[in-house]
Amino acid sequence: MDNNRFVSQPFFFTEDTVKEADSPQKGAVIFLHSCDLHAVDRLDEIYLRNGFSDHYYNPLRDKVKLVVMGCPSAFESCFCVDMGTNMAEAYDLSVDVLDGAVYADNREKSWEAAFTQHSLSSLEVVPALSQRPPSLSMFRSSCRWKLWGKWDEYDSRCTACGRCGFVCPACTCFTMQDIFYTDNGRVGERRRVWASCMVDGFTDMAGGHS
Repeated sequence: MDNNRFVSQPFFFTEDTVKEADSPQKGAVIFLHSCDLHAVDRLDEIYLRNGFSDHYYNPLRDKVKLVVMGCPSAFESCFCVDMGTNMAEAYDLSVDVLDGAVYADNREKSWEAAFTQHSLSSLEVVPALSQRPPSLSMFRSSCRWKLWGKWDEYDSRCTACGRCGFVCPACTCFTMQDIFYTDNGRVGERRRVWASCMVDGFTDMAGGHS
């Protein structure tokens, strides 16, 4: 995932005026797994249900439709079964491919006519769920020494690039950046950019405090 996954222009400024940036008009359809949908829910919790609705996140989120792809089996490194994220409900559409046929559970009213027109039949569809036995207990026992060894190796070559924080949905920090178009610093834009406490200088302030 790109480091600029959350860049917005709150406003543009000149010497005399300030203009709030226009919200994007184009929507998006995002295909994702159940665990990814839980990640989106974490972002919604912070930016929509954390005492107020974020003025910039909300219009972007309203234009997104989420399509869950069924996941019948977990990957080797997955722990969705342990964390309960192998099940999701808050989707607009679910899609499963079985024996060459596509099974969909549509919850988006604006798509209902299209599905009615093009579907071969109407069935009750439930997204495929990962059912692998819990894996955390396995890590705690036979694989514990291997796991800790991998973290030691990772720590030894960490360059503090912050990418782990940028891709983690639990990290919702951002910073403000002023971009100046002119040498006098009176024309430009103020941007809100995804950030991470793992990045050098994240908490640097005037006077050299960090």
